[in-house]
Amino acid sequence: MLVDEMLAPSAGVAQLIDLSDPRVFRQVKYSHYTDTPAFVLLGTGRGYRGAGRGYERSLPIFGELADRVGDLRTPVLVTGLKVDPWMEDEKGYGLRVVPTVAFQAQADDRLSPKWNGYNFDKADEKGFPLNLDREKGSRTWHTSDRNLSGLCLNRSLRVGSYDEDIANSDEDGRVVVVSRGAGVLEMKGILQTEGL
Repeated sequence: MLVDEMLAPSAGVAQLIDLSDPRVFRQVKYSHYTDTPAFVLLGTGRGYRGAGRGYERSLPIFGELADRVGDLRTPVLVTGLKVDPWMEDEKGYGLRVVPTVAFQAQADDRLSPKWNGYNFDKADEKGFPLNLDREKGSRTWHTSDRNLSGLCLNRSLRVGSYDEDIANSDEDGRVVVVSRGAGVLEMKGILQTEGL
């Protein structure tokens, strides 16, 4: 989210819609994974499901986002957020996610855990998989029963919202930057300016 904010408005971090782009595939296939600046929210704060440190630390962020989104009977993909320090937060990451002017909460049943492990070949105009099928399809869609998770594309081109530890990262992770209208020379300049 910080990288996305630094690069706006001419460029940004790959979103769900970008995770079906062959150019993004080339950056991650068989080598890396890439996270998106998005969260998936499922259910309400009551009976928050999770286990371990990641779940406990994510609870304050889930609470803040759930208050902004409202009805969570259908899971939502939340985008258009930035990160601010939150010194008063002793239970979480010490960070608050704040809506920007681009804030969106897209409710979509395909984020439901019932679709976990289904396959697909193509995505719709928002990046959600089309024609989910148990057997057919070259890519896999992963969902979770956790109340809050990140959204990523892994090295086998599976798209998933299954990691509740939203600070989890390792040496295989990469941030894929995409143009939001910037030309090649402008993109190079933006990345050099930001030290990326």
